[in-house]
Amino acid sequence: MIKNRPPAPIDLILETSSALFICGAGFAVISLFLRGIHDVIPLIVATSLPAAASLLLLISSLLVPGIYAIRRLAFPLNLTLPLIHGSMVFMLAELTKGSFGMEEPPRALLPALAWDNLSFLLMAVLFQIGLLTALAAMKGPAQPQTPAADPER
Repeated sequence: MIKNRPPAPIDLILETSSALFICGAGFAVISLFLRGIHDVIPLIVATSLPAAASLLLLISSLLVPGIYAIRRLAFPLNLTLPLIHGSMVFMLAELTKGSFGMEEPPRALLPALAWDNLSFLLMAVLFQIGLLTALAAMKGPAQPQTPAADPER
């Protein structure tokens, strides 16, 4: 018989998915600004893959609540969630690049294909790990649960 699992912690899923998106999008925007690209369209294109990966993470977390098994932002979630998100971003970049086969992708998609660069992606994942670790530290340790009084005593 299948055990009835508790529902996924919606607030935690929304918080971490949003934090991962904001960090990834911020990383992409800053890198484009450092390269002298200030147009709106490349900024939107560069942030589209972290947005799509955050949406995929949100949906998969709702469907598979075991991803958030410890039900709070703490170790190992501060490491595994950025790795999952980063792998989704990389997968989306590879799918975007591979969908053109032997042809060169359009120049408009080049900002999104920066996520195909593993050193760029690794730096973003490290920043995401740092962000989730800081969020976990700000929340503090989990409150110990006091056992409920036994009604038979």
